[in-house]
Amino acid sequence: MTEFTLSEIGEFKNGANFSLEDYGEGYPIINNKQLYSGRYVSLFNLERLKKNVLRSPEKLFLINGDIMFARSSVKAAGAGQVAMVWDVKEKMIFSGFIIRYRIKDKSVVDCHYLNYLLRSPKYKEKFVRIASGTAIFNLSQSLLGNVKVDLPSYAEQKSITSVLGALDDKIENNNRMNETLEEMAYTIYKSWFVEFDPVHAKVAGKAPSHMDIKTSNLFPNSFGEDGLPVGWQYKKLEDISDLSWGDLKTTKKSYVETGFDAYSASGKDGKLPYFDFEKLGIVLSAIGANCGNTWLARGKWSCIKNTIRFWSKYDLTPTIFLYHATKGNNFWPIRGSAQPFISQGDARSQKIIVPANGEAISFEKIVGDFYEKISANEQENQTLAKLRDTLLPKLMSGEISLRDAEHEVEAAL
Repeated sequence: MTEFTLSEIGEFKNGANFSLEDYGEGYPIINNKQLYSGRYVSLFNLERLKKNVLRSPEKLFLINGDIMFARSSVKAAGAGQVAMVWDVKEKMIFSGFIIRYRIKDKSVVDCHYLNYLLRSPKYKEKFVRIASGTAIFNLSQSLLGNVKVDLPSYAEQKSITSVLGALDDKIENNNRMNETLEEMAYTIYKSWFVEFDPVHAKVAGKAPSHMDIKTSNLFPNSFGEDGLPVGWQYKKLEDISDLSWGDLKTTKKSYVETGFDAYSASGKDGKLPYFDFEKLGIVLSAIGANCGNTWLARGKWSCIKNTIRFWSKYDLTPTIFLYHATKGNNFWPIRGSAQPFISQGDARSQKIIVPANGEAISFEKIVGDFYEKISANEQENQTLAKLRDTLLPKLMSGEISLRDAEHEVEAAL
């Protein structure tokens, strides 16, 4: 094991600052929020910077193996966040909220191993400790450059990476499965309650596709003058749901390392030592960049300032149905430009289509199994992530051998 400082084995680079007016067709931008998807930086749905904004954009181009540090963030939520760039397919840059770290000699230091090391709880705590600021977390190149790391031989680095990578591969497979299950649920919702496919089929004298007779009998066989299936109507959210602000007194400053899931305007991004709800609910981002996004909350959870939470109080519109009926920020009336927001009054006044004969209940029974699987995958991911974070220091200290670690991983998978 050999000790190095980060400045000895790599080089740092600050990102560029720019305004919203600089966005347009051009280079994809990596920002802080792309660092929270796992070991790799998320490269999907990136905002873009006009190509004429930067004088020397090539200095900010990213390559596989670049490690990204959150330079500035709310301490409780994002302190020490690290992720690595991988699978780069085009020229992309990074914002001033990020510090890029590039290994000097990748034949000596394995980027995957160093990424695991710097993402571990030990180093996350270290980054919080050395950062300047109280509520806001601020890192600099000089602070990071003095951080010491112990590196085993290159061969050992690769072996440890292989063991830990198997756990992350499973976590990522579970995440992809969850995305697919959610897409399947929405496809059914759209077919039944947006396109009205079962009703159109019955109007044409045909049996609805992919549906048993009992479910088919729930759907009307004609449309009313308003264009809705007969008996269906629009209802305001305030009439069919329990809707209110999240906890206005609680912010991300109250987050703790372990506890119960907490939702902010950015989504499920922290823990609290208590929970406010133990039921199926929906959390709406009511202010900021994610304004209009919703998340289905399960188990024991809370939501903090800048959110709106709601769930069904009407038998014919179960909460999972409401989640799909209100999903997508194009559904919500968003005010403001510099700081987008949704008022509680506007949220209460939003209308959705409400079926009359239990169609939505049947929908929830079908897709409920999808969400049970999603929940099980999320629980498994938490267990696998905990094992991954536990194995790394044990492998580094020699407390456990690679062979024993492999057995633990095989048992977990």
